[in-house]
Amino acid sequence: LWSDSENRNRTLLRILLWTVGITGISLIYHAYAIAAPTLFLALIALLPYLIKKDRGWIDWLARRPSSDWIMTWFVIVVTVLTIIGTHFRGAEWKWIWP
Repeated sequence: LWSDSENRNRTLLRILLWTVGITGISLIYHAYAIAAPTLFLALIALLPYLIKKDRGWIDWLARRPSSDWIMTWFVIVVTVLTIIGTHFRGAEWKWIWP
């Protein structure tokens, strides 16, 4: 079996390759709305690899499974979109300030 550092390096390489691939494809088609969140999520996923701490919130994030990350992201997006849809839309769906 692989050692811990080899698993860590393989995971880091996979994250980087998928990020570059998705961002590259979205930039070819001028889909900047996909490229920006992809880079943001990749940065969050790479935080445990970039900052090595034994305690604190970085270590807490590093120990969470992907399902927790995905569900948290989903809840944040739903909350933000609901707030925008409720408070920033007026007659005929025109943008208004509250």
